[in-house]
Amino acid sequence: MTKPRASVPAKWQPLLEDIDAQIGEPVELHCLGGFGLDAMGALDRPTEDIDFLPVLPSRLLRKLEELAGRGTTLARRHGRYIEAVTVAEYSEDYRTRLIPIASNLQKIELLALEPHDLALAKLTRNGPKDRYDVAHLAKRGLIEPTTLYERYQQSVRPYLRLTDRHDLTIELWVQDIREMKVQELTVERKDIEKQSTIGRQRTELDPKKRKKHKQRGPGHSNGM
Repeated sequence: MTKPRASVPAKWQPLLEDIDAQIGEPVELHCLGGFGLDAMGALDRPTEDIDFLPVLPSRLLRKLEELAGRGTTLARRHGRYIEAVTVAEYSEDYRTRLIPIASNLQKIELLALEPHDLALAKLTRNGPKDRYDVAHLAKRGLIEPTTLYERYQQSVRPYLRLTDRHDLTIELWVQDIREMKVQELTVERKDIEKQSTIGRQRTELDPKKRKKHKQRGPGHSNGM
């Protein structure tokens, strides 16, 4: 499985630098959603916001939203904004797996949720965009179905009040990922077979190789 690395995408740099210059004290943002995917190079759809879990220290949450939340001066200037996520199911121990997002910021420390944790944070909403993101993470080799299911069972399910809906959702996700991987392997095998066939055909059509084969003949031997 691919080990993810993360860095601030260039398009987000101006907004983050402005926040960094005005926030006044150190703050830690745990990023998920589209920005988290983008930082790991795993986003192929547009997104305009930085979704983050409750900040550390928590008293800075209001200041952050007043600085760069939806509709603020900075948001209008850059066409992007930040938003605290209040509805998400995330692994109880997700902090132990956070991935540092490389940046040149002085006050803001950015960390992305590990891909399986990021996927599980989409479990409750489970909209078309969420399912697409989960499938794309799997396609990029950033999540594995078995690990995703085990992480859900161990770190998310024990803390849910209602489990039936989430159990069904995770089972469908895992099934979809496995089917997708089977399809990818089938396509890959067909590509290999196709390339092998093309190689043989080129060898058979190459006049030099055909002539050499004729000269040697089927019973040719280097022995005396």
